[in-house]
Amino acid sequence: MANPKVGQITSYDVVENIIDFSDILNEKKMPSTPLLNKIGILNEPVYSTTYQWYDEAFPVLNTKLTAAYEESDTEPETWPLELTVDSVVGIMVNSIVKVDNVLYRVTEVNGATNKLKVAVISGPDVDHEVGEVVTIVSNSALEGADYEDGHYNPLIERFNVTQIFKDYVKITGTQDAVRRKVRGAILAQEIDNKMKRLRVMLERAAWLGVRTSPNNNSAPRLMGGIDWFITNGDGIVVTPNSGNSFDFETTFKEFLRLIYDVRGSVNEAWMNPVTMEYFLALGEDAFLIDQYSEQAGRNV
Repeated sequence: MANPKVGQITSYDVVENIIDFSDILNEKKMPSTPLLNKIGILNEPVYSTTYQWYDEAFPVLNTKLTAAYEESDTEPETWPLELTVDSVVGIMVNSIVKVDNVLYRVTEVNGATNKLKVAVISGPDVDHEVGEVVTIVSNSALEGADYEDGHYNPLIERFNVTQIFKDYVKITGTQDAVRRKVRGAILAQEIDNKMKRLRVMLERAAWLGVRTSPNNNSAPRLMGGIDWFITNGDGIVVTPNSGNSFDFETTFKEFLRLIYDVRGSVNEAWMNPVTMEYFLALGEDAFLIDQYSEQAGRNV
């Protein structure tokens, strides 16, 4: 039996509140809110403090070696070739995997030990170090082969919480009635200014917010921003080059490769002004433009 509530009822006390799958809010576009201008905000009421959705899981196309591998020095069929990997998800018997420039056919999969018995199909065979990427190239099967269980990737449940943004305008009735030297009522002007400020705060929260979902009304809810979901979920994070120098081109290409490896694509690149300076500097020695050109850029 639930304990009765005494005093003010909040959304934390109502267990039957519906989980909302709708979008929220709508306001004017501003140059200082490029994210909200781009993705848009629907003018719909909010019926829940939780927003929930499901993402498709990335297909497993790569794994890594967790033990060093020594090349075969005899015929493959008489040598127990074995790769020890981080995960065997997505790998079946007769899968073709690639380590460095060597292709192997998987002849046996041991899910308990994450070991793969393999045969070289494109050599010569070479040594492989711990941490080298094992790429799942393809799968093959004999005619009439028996059925083999595959791997199911369930959808990933995500959620965010609503955040209350608060501001107010307070003027006297006398001031509202008094004429001003500039045009327009002060109340309408101040409301417009507050809405602009709130939109900027919403934009910043969408980028930088840290998701916080308290169990009661002792602290406000905070919605998670893009940066939070990248660093706390399945986002792709690239570590910059080590050392004192920063090679933006190498790091950016590595970022694009990781996106490609998980079947992604890049339509737009969003970056802050500092990063933009690095981006615009790519190949600047070969970038020419004359005074009559109306556009600047390079096809990628």
